[in-house]
Amino acid sequence: DVDTHHCIGLVLYQNHWLPTFETVVVNFPAMVVVHAMAIQLFGNTVSGFRLLEFLWQTVALFAIYKVSRLWLPSRASLLGCFFFAIYYVFGPDQFLGQPDCFAILPLVLGIGFSIKASREQAVRAQRLWAIGAGIFYAIAVWFRPTFSLVLVLPLPFLFDLRNRLGRIRAILALSAFALVIGSYVLLLASVPGGLQQEYLYFIRYNFEVYSHAYHLEAYSKRAWIAAGMVVFWSLSEILKKKRGKGEEFSMPLAERRFLFASYAAVALDVILMGRLAGYHFVPFCSLFMPVLAAILWEWKDVVNVKYQKWIFASMIALLTILLYPSGKLSKAIWSTRSEAFTEAWYEDPVDSMTVAYISRYTNASDSVEVAAFSPSLRWRIDHPHVTHFTTVVGLFTRKPDGRFTDYQQKWREEYVNRIASSRPKFYIAQNPLSNNHEASGLTLLLELPGLSNLLTQSYRLDTTIGRYWIYERR
Repeated sequence: DVDTHHCIGLVLYQNHWLPTFETVVVNFPAMVVVHAMAIQLFGNTVSGFRLLEFLWQTVALFAIYKVSRLWLPSRASLLGCFFFAIYYVFGPDQFLGQPDCFAILPLVLGIGFSIKASREQAVRAQRLWAIGAGIFYAIAVWFRPTFSLVLVLPLPFLFDLRNRLGRIRAILALSAFALVIGSYVLLLASVPGGLQQEYLYFIRYNFEVYSHAYHLEAYSKRAWIAAGMVVFWSLSEILKKKRGKGEEFSMPLAERRFLFASYAAVALDVILMGRLAGYHFVPFCSLFMPVLAAILWEWKDVVNVKYQKWIFASMIALLTILLYPSGKLSKAIWSTRSEAFTEAWYEDPVDSMTVAYISRYTNASDSVEVAAFSPSLRWRIDHPHVTHFTTVVGLFTRKPDGRFTDYQQKWREEYVNRIASSRPKFYIAQNPLSNNHEASGLTLLLELPGLSNLLTQSYRLDTTIGRYWIYERR
């Protein structure tokens, strides 16, 4: 996903626009903009994008602190930020660069602005905070469309729709939200066939094909962890009411209901995705970190024994260990011998060797087409491409009945025709298709009607470098 978004971001940066949609993965427009920003600021490198991601999540950390301070004392808020940092930095490596992870910042700001809109006494300030909330929720939707639930579901619990002021704040938030989303629709409309392509790729392809392509039931344990967090929170609330304490973290009933509804909306987002990938749980777990910190802080005050500090420190250490599932950073790099945080530190040696080989035997104007599931090589090769298929995944994923859709048949035909008419100097096939060696990419590619004959007649197998088979035009 990261390489795919980076490829499209590079096209956006080079053309200052997307002349056509570059792939079937176009339902998260914000990630394309983020990658284009990283290229503009730090160059077309992995390290540049990682730097922007670091800065983004650092701001998210401060946002979590400021918003949680609306209810929690400073030390409890800092503890929640500590848990967030541990969870994000040392979580699974698939967290890196995912839209769900970037959506944490606008979601947190949307929640914070909503609370400020409900608390503010000045009418003008109320309205400005409500407008800001709608804008940030819309930005979150640009990362993942289903995050619209986080605005729509909790809003009635915070703004009393029975009175005029409550209705005005709700209308302003929804209007700002609709305006930002509408601007994206207008941008799509300005691209020839843009709305039709978005409908085809985002709605039809996702629902008819992609949602059935990968089954991640093995990750369902994460759903149980998330459910356990909710149960843990609920039991803590019940115990707090029974003992009649915990006033330090008390909040108005409307805000409490709003937060419960917000967490429920984020959890519902994961359920609607139906895939249970680890990064889909990141917004829910990240927003939950201040809650865990608050619970631990309250328990510290309840435990009235000689070794209270040691018990509290042990609880924090245990929770930190539970939030430390694997070392993500070590999985995100290929060459630990290179200088830390340099491009070579992040780069796959096979990609580097392939880029060097192609550069040695091409001129700047020579076209090169890369056929890969993960297009890490495509954006690293600074040459024109002859198709707009950033990744070939849409050419091979099938419906549950094993057939291709009518538009996929057109894509497959278009793909071969583009290569036949443009005849790039090099055609590079990733074989196997994915790094886990589950499928032969070359076998799938040769199943495309006409491609096998085209490669036989017009190309020769020049060499192989790792997982890449390189064909040169005769």
